[in-house]
Amino acid sequence: MKGFLLHISAAVPALLLLLTALGWGREALLAVLFSAIHEGGHLAAALLLGYSPAAVTFGFFGGALTLKEGFLKPYKELVLHLAGPFCNLALALLLWLWILQRNAAGLEHGLTADWLFPAFWINLSLALFNLLPLWPLDGGKALSVYLVFFFGQGRAGRISWYFSVLFAFFLFLLGIFLVQYNKADLLISAAGIRLFLVAREERQQAFLRTAESLWRYAALQ
Repeated sequence: MKGFLLHISAAVPALLLLLTALGWGREALLAVLFSAIHEGGHLAAALLLGYSPAAVTFGFFGGALTLKEGFLKPYKELVLHLAGPFCNLALALLLWLWILQRNAAGLEHGLTADWLFPAFWINLSLALFNLLPLWPLDGGKALSVYLVFFFGQGRAGRISWYFSVLFAFFLFLLGIFLVQYNKADLLISAAGIRLFLVAREERQQAFLRTAESLWRYAALQ
């Protein structure tokens, strides 16, 4: 296996510092750790399926795996998109069983309350959030693969894109509304903006990858 690039955006340490200042340092640290495991699930799935990773990027809105291949077989693409959330769900289940075992032994305080319970909720939240049918989340990408069978690649991509833009706009407005109760809720608006920007960027990259694949296919004819 050849190496791949690892890129960590400056937004990651900035966000960690902000959340720590707001009193959420432990949760932020756990979120970064389990987000890395999430991307590790995608990476492991890509390698097992025979694909070549080009880069892994960590930014404000989580991570992203880029492959050197421009075309993926549909069933392999589904496995690749769902591998990350599956890792978080598996970890959440293991943590929940550990919490139950410690509670039964009367150890519901200390490690359980301070670390295990937050780790359980963060893994569960990461899995459920990434399974939302919105581009560029894993659920949105998996849904696009499914919709291709009914609407074709172009229309499936547009449906997923428009739905994602509407949801990003909803998140932006929700954060603006909730900021009157907690200023930290501005992060929801920031997430909505970032969701839109990442979705637009990935849509452009997907178009370029498809065009490159078609060009290579035509060159071989």
